[in-house]
Amino acid sequence: MPGGLSPPIEVILKWAPLIDYEHPERSGYGVVVLTGVLLGLAYIVVGMRLWARYRIVKNAGIDDVLILLNMIPLTGMSVALMLSYFYWGFDRHVWDLQAPTIIAARKVQLAIESAYMGSVCLTKISILLFYRRLTAGTIGKAFQWTVHLAIASVLAYFVVFHLTLFLCCRPLFSSWKQGDFAWLLANRETFTCWDEGKILVATAVVSAIQDFVACGLPMILFWKLHISKRQKIVLGGIFALGGFLCVCSVIRTYYIWKVYNATYDMTWEGRPAWMWLSIEANVAVMCASAPALKVFFKHSLAGPTTRYVNYLRRTPYARQGKEMSGGSDETEDSIQALPTIKSSRFGRKKLPVNRIGKLGTWDVSYDDEERYSELEHEMRNFQSKPYTAGKPTFETTVQGNAKSTRGSKYYA
Repeated sequence: MPGGLSPPIEVILKWAPLIDYEHPERSGYGVVVLTGVLLGLAYIVVGMRLWARYRIVKNAGIDDVLILLNMIPLTGMSVALMLSYFYWGFDRHVWDLQAPTIIAARKVQLAIESAYMGSVCLTKISILLFYRRLTAGTIGKAFQWTVHLAIASVLAYFVVFHLTLFLCCRPLFSSWKQGDFAWLLANRETFTCWDEGKILVATAVVSAIQDFVACGLPMILFWKLHISKRQKIVLGGIFALGGFLCVCSVIRTYYIWKVYNATYDMTWEGRPAWMWLSIEANVAVMCASAPALKVFFKHSLAGPTTRYVNYLRRTPYARQGKEMSGGSDETEDSIQALPTIKSSRFGRKKLPVNRIGKLGTWDVSYDDEERYSELEHEMRNFQSKPYTAGKPTFETTVQGNAKSTRGSKYYA
């Protein structure tokens, strides 16, 4: 059975007995709920990403800016899709819609497709720019050129899609006016349209290929980086989540083909296509932000004392101690001067240091975190004694309400 936007006269006549404007059959609001939940999650994940990049590690790049800009078309697409089920009949059969509603629904459909394309293209470019930044100076030019070529293909894809979308019908208004079946029957010979179904299927196939390329590049990337095998597996697993997006693209392509080639009831049969479109666009943003979440959670789950000790390592006192000991950023993890905290709750017993991170991060135990603000006040008066030969040893003593704090001592 053929399908598409312009049903023939015999199909329209078959719909006549089925028309029910007062009590139409409705499909429910599953797509609305799903889209709302995914959009909310996307905002949360992007917020955590930006906080980690701008506030914690302070190394934000163009990829973060693009993800932030991406929230504009993503929000527009999601909100328009949700409202379409309340105002523009996306939850009803096409024969239960009056002409003005069908025309409005057609305009909204074009807007959703345009916003979707802008969103996924910004996400893909952001991911590719992240690859480029991650490999700067570590991998040969071949990989960099591959990334640049992929970015160029995404930009070309965006431009070509919009040209074909809005030049598909001549004159342009016939693209939505043909939703009025009376106008369609009276003016069928006055306008020309390309096969929109073939155009959308072709663009969906190209998008799926780009998704596979974006998911495959990390496999080349991480196996060439000089990091541990465990880190490669973890990072590869994060980017392998993009494989789910490839599946979404394939499924959405199938439903686009079905809507334009197997039915004329596009509002009713288009629900699966809209669902997978929403999943793909929102999950893509979350997958693109996944690498930054580790930093966010690691920082958020750390206690305030841990974060303060990390801060101290960036103060002039920490730098002074490092310079005196002949240390550097690359050998920072070899410094043996560790903080010890004594607690009033446990008497004079020293609390253990949990771990020294690879990059010099100190995570320590502290049994009385409500006294942290007082400890911070005391540490602001931290003074360093003159350096003598030997390794630096830092000792912080917390007694009672953290009334005393010892600075750094250098023992021979």
